[in-house]
Amino acid sequence: MQRPAITIGGALVVVGCLLSGQVLARQSGGLKADLVRDWNAQKARLVAVAEAMPADKYEFKPTPAQRTFGEQLHHLAQANVTMFKRLDPAGKVPAPEVPSGHDRDTVVQFVGASYDYAAKVLESLSDSDLTAPTGPNNATPARTVWAAMSNAANHYGQCVVYLRLNGIVPPASRR
Repeated sequence: MQRPAITIGGALVVVGCLLSGQVLARQSGGLKADLVRDWNAQKARLVAVAEAMPADKYEFKPTPAQRTFGEQLHHLAQANVTMFKRLDPAGKVPAPEVPSGHDRDTVVQFVGASYDYAAKVLESLSDSDLTAPTGPNNATPARTVWAAMSNAANHYGQCVVYLRLNGIVPPASRR
């Protein structure tokens, strides 16, 4: 007799979770609004990390096989541009030029420009655009955005290690 009660209780929990998710989605402003908000927050974290490293440490790398700090962030910014170009195949949003230098001023500017470019691409899309399967493997544009955010989170973690190896407390840890 307890089995039907558990099943009904479980179903009610699932329905409640689904309904609360719909309410939260409506309150958040939709998928695009959430992605833009998260993207801009990530930009603030990455630009702060880029600005935290002194210019004379941009060539630092923990081991010879790794990228320098400047190369890490340049690579991240280049990946942002590459991934978001896929979401704007007609080129309606002008992409920033990829600079060749890895010095502090160039990299800080490029990181910011890559995030600004991606935000403009995101703003040009609707929620339905973000959930429409595209490309050879039917990935949605939202999935591409999440992949870009995941990539950036990996590079953020690497850059935090570079900062700490140089005796610098990362901005997000300075509270």
